[in-house]
Amino acid sequence: MISTRQMAAALTGLWLVLKLEPAGLAFFERNLAGFWRSYVAALILAPLNLLHVVLDFPRAGETLAFTPYLITQALAYVLSWTAYPFAMLYVLNLLDREARFFEYMVPYNWFQLAVGLVVFPISLLFDVGLLSAPGAAFLQLLTLGLFMSYATFLARLTLNIVLSSAFALVVFDILLNLLINQVVARI
Repeated sequence: MISTRQMAAALTGLWLVLKLEPAGLAFFERNLAGFWRSYVAALILAPLNLLHVVLDFPRAGETLAFTPYLITQALAYVLSWTAYPFAMLYVLNLLDREARFFEYMVPYNWFQLAVGLVVFPISLLFDVGLLSAPGAAFLQLLTLGLFMSYATFLARLTLNIVLSSAFALVVFDILLNLLINQVVARI
């Protein structure tokens, strides 16, 4: 698992990256062990995702019963955390950056924690009726813009690639998540 020291270092690194300070990368354990530990971010966000899924069930108009719906959503959550890193194994090979996989993916996974801590509260406020659909859509759009900016910065910095390639990776990430959501919605 992850020690308190490793967790504190990763959160410090995340904070510095969010302040656009490249020195924050030094706080991440950018190797295979650090890669697996970075999935603690997914575990931290899992209760928020579960709460959103449960609250969204009546509105989702699901044809599935509640238990199969939960299982499908749990599998979708795992897939959303694993599809992009798996695809990056191949994409980084094409970009001749495969040696930088851990340099990129460890901070990227921790960055998803920050994204989730913004996205899930917006979704939950909408789920309980405290935020209108247009209000939630506006806040999600702002969040998407911030995500794209930070994720482009992170890809450019860690992979040492040009801005357009970094931005293309971010667009690829978004499109991959949209594809996953469409597949899950069809289930």
